[in-house]
Amino acid sequence: PGLFGPMVGGTVPASMDGLLPPPVSLAQQQQQLVQQQRQLQQLQLMHQQAVVTTGGSVSAPQDRVDRLFISKLSSELNREDLRDYFSQFGELTDVYLPLAPGTTAHKGICFVSFANPMDLHRT
Repeated sequence: PGLFGPMVGGTVPASMDGLLPPPVSLAQQQQQLVQQQRQLQQLQLMHQQAVVTTGGSVSAPQDRVDRLFISKLSSELNREDLRDYFSQFGELTDVYLPLAPGTTAHKGICFVSFANPMDLHRT
């Protein structure tokens, strides 16, 4: 017997059976990587389009000089994707991604708040 008791299948102690996540195949890992790359490309494209477009979909609300408003977000993007992307421009204090009423899906808009308002000019 191993340190944790008898072995199951020769690799995982019986006391830990069911506690570990199932193994992820190489194909699944590659698929997840491709999806993450697509999401990053969508964020970069959204940012480029918003900067180029006059009156675009990225703006600083008049009442807040530390916050960006972003619209037309892909439904595949989540709060962490946005935080990962916009943190390259400075320290973030909040990423607010409001949900559509009665659903678990977001509305396609978000507010990204920066610790230093000057970082807004770096986006």
